[in-house]
Amino acid sequence: MRAVRLSYAETWPQQHVHAIRSAYGQTPWFIHYIDDIEAVLLNKYERLVDLQLATIHLAMRWLKLTTEIFVAERYVEGSEIRMGKGGVGPVDYLTPAEERFPIIDLRAGFHPKRPLPPEVTPMPPYTQIFADRHGFQPRLSVIDLVCNCGP
Repeated sequence: MRAVRLSYAETWPQQHVHAIRSAYGQTPWFIHYIDDIEAVLLNKYERLVDLQLATIHLAMRWLKLTTEIFVAERYVEGSEIRMGKGGVGPVDYLTPAEERFPIIDLRAGFHPKRPLPPEVTPMPPYTQIFADRHGFQPRLSVIDLVCNCGP
């Protein structure tokens, strides 16, 4: 994913902003979040990973989460990660104990058609703009949560 570059030959950022405005423009807190959304989506990123990290950091700021995010050079498997002078990456037999840190790997656990992993507490129902017609729709997005519920 680090090598995937973004193309701006099409107007996809503006299309995304328009779709978000259409879907959430009538929500109670939309006006408080749209400037942040536009700032992230309309910024020109060179790589997909940079856009993804910007959206993650924005969501974490909105949710007041202080978890650190580490980007490894290679795919990390197992229950430990190496963090040390050489950077972040997979653990091998040469990794000293002081550079080994436990992780809960939830990458494969999140899928819209499967239940949440047991380590993750589901969000209780909250008021959504179209709930009168569609009922509560769980697990939509952080944008849905903050635009409907606020800070």
